[in-house]
Amino acid sequence: MSMRRVLGAPISDYFSSLLEIRHQIVGSSEAISDVAFQTHIFSSLPPVFEVNAEGEDEE
Repeated sequence: MSMRRVLGAPISDYFSSLLEIRHQIVGSSEAISDVAFQTHIFSSLPPVFEVNAEGEDEE
């Protein structure tokens, strides 16, 4: 199982793989925090999922 997204594969497959891996390592010395898990997901998403955290310009 890979922690990297496969180009062209559905994003749901990627999320399912990550959740399965995370579930397998819960309680082990390899377990990761929620923040680390979220950081991995957000940093590995393709540009189409890019989110601008800044607010819209107000007029």
